[in-house]
Amino acid sequence: MAKRNLLFIAESVTLAHVARMFAMASELGSTHKTRLVCGKGYAHLFEGQGDCELTTDLYCVEPSRFRAALRAGKPLYDGATLQKYVESDNRLIEKYQPDVVVGDFRVSLSVSARLNAVPYVSVINAYWSPFARPKYYLPDIPVARMLGQRIGQVLFDLVRPVAFAGHTKPLNGLRKKYGLTDLGRDLRNVYCDADAVLYPDLESIIPTYDRPATHSYVGPLSWEPDVPLPDWWATWPAGKFVVYVTMGSSGDASLLKSIVATVAEAGGVSIVSTAGVSLDLGSEKSTYAVPYLPGSQAAQVADLVICNGGSPTTQQALSCGKPVIGIADNLDQFLNMYYLEQAGVGALLRSYNVNSAKIKAAVEAIRNEPRFSKNAVRVGADLVLAQRGRNLVATLEHTLQAINESR
Repeated sequence: MAKRNLLFIAESVTLAHVARMFAMASELGSTHKTRLVCGKGYAHLFEGQGDCELTTDLYCVEPSRFRAALRAGKPLYDGATLQKYVESDNRLIEKYQPDVVVGDFRVSLSVSARLNAVPYVSVINAYWSPFARPKYYLPDIPVARMLGQRIGQVLFDLVRPVAFAGHTKPLNGLRKKYGLTDLGRDLRNVYCDADAVLYPDLESIIPTYDRPATHSYVGPLSWEPDVPLPDWWATWPAGKFVVYVTMGSSGDASLLKSIVATVAEAGGVSIVSTAGVSLDLGSEKSTYAVPYLPGSQAAQVADLVICNGGSPTTQQALSCGKPVIGIADNLDQFLNMYYLEQAGVGALLRSYNVNSAKIKAAVEAIRNEPRFSKNAVRVGADLVLAQRGRNLVATLEHTLQAINESR
């Protein structure tokens, strides 16, 4: 097997995309030459770690701009932005001359990889696959606040195909400019347009149907910051119900104060990762907070994990056999939590109308119903097995073979 030059490009609007690319590049770094390129915002968390080279000369929009578009229900990128993305991609591909480009939510590679005739592998959660059958909950966009959940959901079900079509226009317009075929009006085709697609999920939790040979599951691509445990670690009172709380880089950090107060009222202890956000969480003696924690260790000592419902933290929690409460606001988080509720390992709350009573009810429901923990232990064993049994080197070779056969 030839040693390949692999270029990993991580759209850096959230930490999750960078973390998954870092995990994959590091895992492949012992047998291939791997380089991760990302924006500057999260790079400091990865410097000096892993078996891959790291550079930050990637053009990305600011995470705050990305989150604002998400919460407004608007297209995440306009044509001018995607043009800058393609130009940035092209410079990187020309500079590093990769044999394969691997991207995580870098939709511009749909154009730039093809312009450079480089095989392109995309990493994206299976619930975004055209071959999945999720339930599309109304995300926390303005219509949800104006009309409420029930009426808003009915309207969303009617207009979602039209809304998805609107989100495809910027990339389709750019593809037309470069003489590439139109991807149609289904947003999932935009997100999954690549020579091959890898799902960092369990097929038993998020199944797909009639998928091509170029689509496959690789299991969780997990990462956590390399930070020491804080001085207060394990100094909380013995016998307390412990909750690991983090809203990550894409959740609403303003909810943390309400969450820890509710946990305290229920007689529990909160260990909190603020994801680097500086917050006053009040004077609760049952709250222990730092900017970053090694998430797997935090989940391991917790009885329950409360997060934004995104796949990285929920997978981390479940790998430790712990159920989750996901306080979601964007569609990606709602899609993930839909499947986790179906698996009986967690509960979904809505960010825009969550309150102490709803948080308390969800916490008590999970504490008082043993099936949540039993299911989480079962799913966690499957997640750990998928990671331990994974051979990304063999998967890469199989993927490249499937690409060649599909051409």
